[in-house]
Amino acid sequence: MANAMVILLVANLLLLSFLLWRALTLSRLAQVLESELQILRNVPHDEALDLDEVLGRGSRKVVVLDILNPMEVAASQSWFADKFGSVAAPLIRKIVYDQAVKNVYTETAKWGVQAQVVLHRAS
Repeated sequence: MANAMVILLVANLLLLSFLLWRALTLSRLAQVLESELQILRNVPHDEALDLDEVLGRGSRKVVVLDILNPMEVAASQSWFADKFGSVAAPLIRKIVYDQAVKNVYTETAKWGVQAQVVLHRAS
């Protein structure tokens, strides 16, 4: 019985150590993400984002797609968007951006490109 208690105690200590290590790792990651978020919050919505400032000057390359005419795109694809676009503009913009993300992911996958396609929204 005492051996079982010692084994359980050691297992609990190992689990606790792992969880503490993981919490510290996540805390450091949260700090990095918070600093990047502060940079993104300070960018005016009508101004281009300085990706060198956000990503650094490493060798990583990023493709940015900024849809300048989401309402026109929606109107050309749907009679609903054409007729009721002014009433449901935020919803229609969301649908256009979500569909663009899906299309980019699908088309890059056809080429054999492994890409992370993410929609970033301003806060």
